[in-house]
Amino acid sequence: MNQFNFHDLFKAEKRLGKGNFATVYLGVNLKDQKKVAIKAFGKEATFSQENGKEALINEIKITKLFNHPNLMKLEGVYES
Repeated sequence: MNQFNFHDLFKAEKRLGKGNFATVYLGVNLKDQKKVAIKAFGKEATFSQENGKEALINEIKITKLFNHPNLMKLEGVYES
């Protein structure tokens, strides 16, 4: 999965935290200047861990189930 025009839409400003597979940043939506949280997954960390790929796919599947105005809707991301 690639970031599609991410840097045209958002700017990461400050790192907020780091986990096993991802880092969360405070960012800004360049269209409306609203603050956002950006979760960036690291390929190396994800795929070097046992079951890393499965854990990432599972997180994507779960996130796709969310329907909340403060969360970006994941559509067309990892269909299986």
